[in-house]
Amino acid sequence: MRPQARPAAAAELALLRQALTALHPVGDDDWALLAPLATAASFARGSALLRPGDPARTVFFVLDGLLREFFADDQGRTSTRRFARAGDFSGSLADLLSGRPALSAIEAVEDTEVLQVPWARFEDLAQRRPAFERAARRMTERLYLQKTLREHEMLTQRADERYRRFREAHPDLEARVSQHHVASYLGITPVHLSRLRAAARSAPPAAAPPRRTRRARRQRA
Repeated sequence: MRPQARPAAAAELALLRQALTALHPVGDDDWALLAPLATAASFARGSALLRPGDPARTVFFVLDGLLREFFADDQGRTSTRRFARAGDFSGSLADLLSGRPALSAIEAVEDTEVLQVPWARFEDLAQRRPAFERAARRMTERLYLQKTLREHEMLTQRADERYRRFREAHPDLEARVSQHHVASYLGITPVHLSRLRAAARSAPPAAAPPRRTRRARRQRA
């Protein structure tokens, strides 16, 4: 059962407008059309926002908490493809665009607050209002770039390199996400992840670059 939606507060709507404006400026006239479509909802930890096979009909904007987008096979094994934090959009764009039963799943990793907008209504606005069409295009471009970079990492980098980049890019996530979910995001087993963590803890700290003296700086100049 999906949680009961409630009217979005003004402060919550302001965050959504800020996120959209970062993609493309949204004027007052355009915003007046979109704001009434957004409702707020709370999802408890472990709740499903989208299940495989269900129709994808909603765009989510994360206000607080954390979502996980993943694929699941017939044996229940999952492969995490993305985490969505506060300020991120979610909803599985490929499933929204295809109109077919969803291939992806989305769940709340933590108790999570979202704003939700019906995809069909947003698509209608995007066809009629250039600001939303351009914002949607920028969002699609950003997701495509993220997907390409992630594919490059998975296909060309060793597991220890992927783990290092994960920690650099998402320094707060490892403490918020289970080891199983981190491992599935990296494409390795939890046992392998434990080894990588142990190696990272035992590695000596990186040496600071040598400090150049004033004389050395003058000679370099």
